[in-house]
Amino acid sequence: MPLTVLSVAYPLAKVSPGTAGGAEQVLHTMDKALVHHGHRSIVLAAAGSRCHGLLIPVRVSDAELDFRAKRQARESFRHAIHRALSEFNVDVVHMHGLDFHEYLPDGDIPVVVTLHLPLAWYDVSHLRKRRDNTALVAVSGSQANTDMR
Repeated sequence: MPLTVLSVAYPLAKVSPGTAGGAEQVLHTMDKALVHHGHRSIVLAAAGSRCHGLLIPVRVSDAELDFRAKRQARESFRHAIHRALSEFNVDVVHMHGLDFHEYLPDGDIPVVVTLHLPLAWYDVSHLRKRRDNTALVAVSGSQANTDMR
């Protein structure tokens, strides 16, 4: 049975085959594989991104990435996720951003969060706080064994 996966990129980085970021490359590769294997891939990413599935582009500021611009990008992503979940019958949301906790969807839809960066880069309180139907996935054994005290 085909799945519908909503992949949510980090708001401030475009997803494409040529993007330098590791998280963006992982998302792009997973999107391609989902489509290749007959699943529906929906990618929510910064405008200008390229993917194999359906792209939901979110316009983010091209100006200086100050606190205000980052806050606005996160708010835009929060609204775009809400719209996507109301428009599409999504089976799982896969989040890739360092700031995922700022735009986690409400409700009981299953969410997978891939932690692409060293755990020290995340606010540990957001890693410990549990949302029902949410799985945090480490990208390596070393990361999974990190002490989060």
